[in-house]
Amino acid sequence: MFQGLLRAAEECVGASLTAGVGAERPCVVAIDAAHAWIVAAHVQQTSRSALVVAPTIGRARSLVEQLRLVLEADWRVELFAERDALPYERVPTDSLTRAARLRALGVMVLGQRGVIVTTGRALLDRLASLQEARHLVAEVAVGSRIEPALLAKRLMSAGYRPGALVEAPGELSVRGDVLDVYPAVDARPVRIEFFGDEVESIRAFEPVTQRSGSPLGNRIISPASEVFLTEERSARIVGRLAIEHLREAEIAIWSSDLQSIAAGSLPEIPEMYGGTLGSESIIDYATDTYDVIAIDPKGLRATAEAIEQQALDIFDLDLRNNRIPRGLDSPIHPWSRAADVMTRSHGFDLQWRDDDDRSRSGDAETRERPAPFSLPPSFGGRLRTFIDDVAGASAAGDATVILSQQASRLSELFAERNLIVPIVREIHEPPPGGSILMVQGSGLEGVVFPCLAHALRIVTDQEITGWTRPRRPVRTRRTAREDFLSELETGRPVVHVEHGIGIYRGLVQREIDGVVREYLAIDYAETDKLFVPVEQADRVGKYVGVGEAAPTLHRLGSTEWARTRGRVRAEVRKLAEDLLALYAAREVRAGHAFAPDTVWQQEMEAAFPYVETPDQLTALADVKADMESSRPMDRLLCGDVGYGKTEVAIRAAFKAVMDGRQVAVLVPTTVLAQQHYRTFTERMQAYPVRIEMLSRFRSPQEQSRIVDDLAVGKIDICIGTHRLIQKDVAFKDLGLLIIDEEQRFGVGHKERLKSLRAELDVLTLTATPIPRTLHMSLAGVRDLSTMDTAPEDRLPVRTYVEPWDEGRVREAILREIDRGGQIFFVHNRVQTIHQAARRLTALVPTATFLIGHGQLPEQELERVMLEFAAGNADILVCTTIIESGLDIPNANTIIVDEADNFGLAQLYQLRGRVGRGASRAYAYFLYRRNVVLSEVAEKRLKAIFEANELGAGFGIAMRDLEIRGAGNLLGAEQSGHASAVGLNLYTELLAEAVSELLGRPIARIPDVSIDLPCEASIPATYVADEPTRIELYRRLAAARDAETLGALAGELRDRFGPVPAPVLSLLWLVQIRVGAMRAGIAQIQTTANEFVIRMRGEQPDRLKQAEREFAPFVRGGRTYLYLDRQRLGIRWREMLDRVVAHLDLALVPVGA
Repeated sequence: MFQGLLRAAEECVGASLTAGVGAERPCVVAIDAAHAWIVAAHVQQTSRSALVVAPTIGRARSLVEQLRLVLEADWRVELFAERDALPYERVPTDSLTRAARLRALGVMVLGQRGVIVTTGRALLDRLASLQEARHLVAEVAVGSRIEPALLAKRLMSAGYRPGALVEAPGELSVRGDVLDVYPAVDARPVRIEFFGDEVESIRAFEPVTQRSGSPLGNRIISPASEVFLTEERSARIVGRLAIEHLREAEIAIWSSDLQSIAAGSLPEIPEMYGGTLGSESIIDYATDTYDVIAIDPKGLRATAEAIEQQALDIFDLDLRNNRIPRGLDSPIHPWSRAADVMTRSHGFDLQWRDDDDRSRSGDAETRERPAPFSLPPSFGGRLRTFIDDVAGASAAGDATVILSQQASRLSELFAERNLIVPIVREIHEPPPGGSILMVQGSGLEGVVFPCLAHALRIVTDQEITGWTRPRRPVRTRRTAREDFLSELETGRPVVHVEHGIGIYRGLVQREIDGVVREYLAIDYAETDKLFVPVEQADRVGKYVGVGEAAPTLHRLGSTEWARTRGRVRAEVRKLAEDLLALYAAREVRAGHAFAPDTVWQQEMEAAFPYVETPDQLTALADVKADMESSRPMDRLLCGDVGYGKTEVAIRAAFKAVMDGRQVAVLVPTTVLAQQHYRTFTERMQAYPVRIEMLSRFRSPQEQSRIVDDLAVGKIDICIGTHRLIQKDVAFKDLGLLIIDEEQRFGVGHKERLKSLRAELDVLTLTATPIPRTLHMSLAGVRDLSTMDTAPEDRLPVRTYVEPWDEGRVREAILREIDRGGQIFFVHNRVQTIHQAARRLTALVPTATFLIGHGQLPEQELERVMLEFAAGNADILVCTTIIESGLDIPNANTIIVDEADNFGLAQLYQLRGRVGRGASRAYAYFLYRRNVVLSEVAEKRLKAIFEANELGAGFGIAMRDLEIRGAGNLLGAEQSGHASAVGLNLYTELLAEAVSELLGRPIARIPDVSIDLPCEASIPATYVADEPTRIELYRRLAAARDAETLGALAGELRDRFGPVPAPVLSLLWLVQIRVGAMRAGIAQIQTTANEFVIRMRGEQPDRLKQAEREFAPFVRGGRTYLYLDRQRLGIRWREMLDRVVAHLDLALVPVGA
């Protein structure tokens, strides 16, 4: 993309930069912004791979991003990231970090051309030897011979983890003649299909759909683990570790590990045993083809030695507290070893300043090489000054390349100065003197190359407007929300459409008349049991209620379930009528139709420093369509904590301002008002938009001035608490009201909001996770947008629920401070909050603290929050004042004291305060030791622990009425109805009612009872994983046409190999069921001599016509049709196909 700039950098760096060894290693002195250019120029000139050691993980990530933009595509640039855990800490490495590390190691193991960036801390991690890793590389080619089981065994010995599905790097699945594997260095998993022991095909497949694509060539598969277990190492670990002295809970954990190791399996956290399993580090993987480039070697040494000391301190403390076995080797190498290997490696050092040690060494002249790069000026949003500066540089003969997300708008400003600045996609040649080029984008840092015939300046949004966050092009992943609704769990309640609520007991096999079939077993009240044929699995759904009470089980054959369902159906229809009346009234009201997007709107949106998720874009399109319509908008935007709702609101607000209208943003707390004010201001600072905040953080005089300015239209956007909707506040031309978490406002405020809704466009934001089924059922009566896609670099928060442990708290705080982060410590009693802070000070004397709670004076609370947001303290000791919407990306650990006193909704909201950046976040919910938890508290803590995935708020919302889920969307009364029949069935009934009222009734086709003598199932030998089998059964049962069935058959063949006879029979049975439902058949059963088809009601003409068509094999009556088993013999399936198809066609009206 920037090859022309890279050539300019090569000229600046010059051929004089020749890497050396030992005393000959040069030290290049250059500003930070030039480091990526120096590394890129060097590898481009020498065609040698490089291992770059950066001082911090943030710097390492920035270098990776820049190098990927600057270097040509055939260079692999990977990050060997730091692990989350402190030395000796039992915290598994998260999947994304693990995958990134394995990709980096894979590039080195396979000898691919690349630049690997790491840190001094990661340099200490113990790894298997390069020789051992290379020995475990597997090569697979079409036509090669190896048994699937043997290949799987080889891959497992290389660290690949077997499972039912392959969705992430390092996973493996074997299903008969099909082997799925996600190679550590590949972008997508591969499916290897065998014919016997011969590899027949290799295809990539999509992890989400599990469907494969086009064929691939040979695959070289690098290992998927950093360490490997051998018999000798296993015996050494088991023989050396002494665990008898540990506490009871610790003995159980370490004993489980040792059992796994003795059995030849790596434990869950193999890093704990790196001292025995790992003999090398990543620097040993930098072979003769690599240059090692160390950035700030002195700083690297200081950091690494601090980690060494930290490891010794933690080991000593854990040993004294009986938390760690005796005989456990250190999981990290000493820095002296890494430094020795680095000194002997080919390469050079990069320094951002003169190093005192080198200056005193006497060989400074031979080792120090200044690199002539400098920084461009910063303009802080003063765009006219920026334009003037670039124009002046151009007149002086200097070239300027502008990399900005606001390229079009800047181009307009240049045009006003009669300067035509082209916006280009790529720069292939060094820009000539006096030229100005613009690139739409971000990712580089501003720098000046003054060493050419003319100066070349690269200027970015950082210098122009002060944006600091890099735009990270990331893939997105959808959280498994609807899985929560569809997954059937053994021992949990389920709902059968016809029979009501029971307890699911799993899949069972039963033999009836010599035929073995599989059924879903359900227990009902009074020892009743129901066995549901798998082809009717769609009649059974997971029970999801609202609240903590267990549902009442129904009795089979009673009228109780029918009465309950009828009552809920009537109530749901009433709700639908009310919603429809509100919707219709709004449809006829005239509102303001906002103009289409302006160029400035496009510019401002392009400046968003992240890639939008698909849900964000859909929601934004919905909002803009509403705003551009002449009817008033009243849209509810639902999304889990941190999924990007605020950005949608910012863009809507900007759109309103661009059309000359004012915007009010209403929030429930002063802290959230302050944060939104900061976010809105930051996003719009390059534009002439005046933003103010109205809350108790403002003095009475300031509030008075803001109210006056609102009335005369001097303020474009005003963000505030309920103060904003008091009667003395009047807007000159209010066009858009944005409400954040409306359910947190009082009744009086809600009435005021209700009156405002009649007059203007309203956008309501809520962290309510709404199930997609409920969303769809409300289509046409409620404008609702859902956002349930998490950014790929957002990691689930690692959650711990445990008794108070000072060592654990100290460990958590030190880990966060160690990686440059901050900590929330929530203590929800103002009277003892200072005492809690003193307790923490004793634990971690080096940490800095702030204290924040709602009883502080306004100015003091504002100061505390701003200080913490600015990073001026390590720990904020606070009450639940941080609960709503607070966004401090650098705070990634939260410790909640006495968590058993909080509601589930509060716990979930508090956990949402961390994990909003790309770093792994931690949440500790602690309760007092020796205190017996109440049943309710235990349930809540268990729920927050289990809901540990992204978007887990949806699952919590369905379990507890306190959280804002369906309860707030539907109201408390309707939540009771949803609990009576389960949310799944409730949403079906609601969808029916809405469709009927809109004149689009849903055709409900009654099910068919089928009993035929064929083994129709998905054998465990074909699909071993039971949840996967149930999912497939449900999808097959829900199929209603030949296309869907054909697609499912193709998917089965693709994912699991050739389809066995029982599955073919199941596909046929489903096909018969679909045709029979359409044909009006109620039942197909088998007797000793006949197959009996019973119709829904008397249909003598159709049945007589069928008898004439298929005589002598078929005879008909008024309701029944009989097929002669004896005459048909083995052709009975073919005849049944033809009869059902005939009856189906007989339903089509003449002339249709």
